[in-house]
Amino acid sequence: MKSKIIVLLLLFISSFGLAQNKAIDSLKYQLAVAKHDTSRVLILYELSNSYSMTKLDSAMKYARQALWLAQEIKFPKGEAMALINIGQCYREAGELPKALDFVLQGLRIAEDYQYAAVIGASYSRLGTINFDLNEYSKAIRYNQQAILIYKKLQNQNSLIGQYINIGAAYIKNQHLDSGKYYIQLAYDETI
Repeated sequence: MKSKIIVLLLLFISSFGLAQNKAIDSLKYQLAVAKHDTSRVLILYELSNSYSMTKLDSAMKYARQALWLAQEIKFPKGEAMALINIGQCYREAGELPKALDFVLQGLRIAEDYQYAAVIGASYSRLGTINFDLNEYSKAIRYNQQAILIYKKLQNQNSLIGQYINIGAAYIKNQHLDSGKYYIQLAYDETI
């Protein structure tokens, strides 16, 4: 029985890897044929996201390329998104002060131009960074700010993530009832 479960798990993992490789290959092709620089910035951003959990050096490379190009063509939304991704890369590398710095830079640009989705992503990232810093009250506040934005944007998937993040922060802060409440909200949103 155990061996069947292990085989199924390995098959799932390998199929996930193949699907991810296809998505990355597709993005690389799109990057090669993209005619507009703004499209190239957005594709570089997506490539950075695609690599963020598997190849941190590649994720950082694509985020930095997106930032450089966005600044070059004066594309503030792309610049903000790239800064947030660079911050996420630093978070994954455990360099939390640098992560905070880059995400805050992205947030300032997003707020200046009122890019709601980018502001929401910034608050979400700031929440997770503060969670990693054991600053649970700050993490909760940032995630609650993200919730307000994601509700306006009707972004259900991002809402669920924020509920989970808040629930985890409350649990770490020994507020188990509040943690359970937010985890239940996340669960209720998925069914």
